Amino acid sequence: MEDNSSLIPRVASFFLLVSIGLLILFIGSVLADETQGLLLLVSLISGLISYALYRRTPPPPPSDRFSGLRKARERRQKRLAEKQQKRQQKKK
Repeated sequence: MEDNSSLIPRVASFFLLVSIGLLILFIGSVLADETQGLLLLVSLISGLISYALYRRTPPPPPSDRFSGLRKARERRQKRLAEKQQKRQQKKK
């Protein structure tokens, strides 16, 4: 059985899709000169629910996908900083 931490973002995504769909229907009703204000209202409420659910979920843990590149960049920056310190010491 899945834990609730993966269920909340899925429900939030569902509400976001419902909100977008209702907004598209509202725009279609405006273009057809049969404005349905209820569609806009329900779309906004659905969007707010989606936003509230997304805000409740903790951010995902950082991935280690580019850890090798990050370590190489840090080593390069460290070497450059050491070279600059040596140059400054030679000037004194």
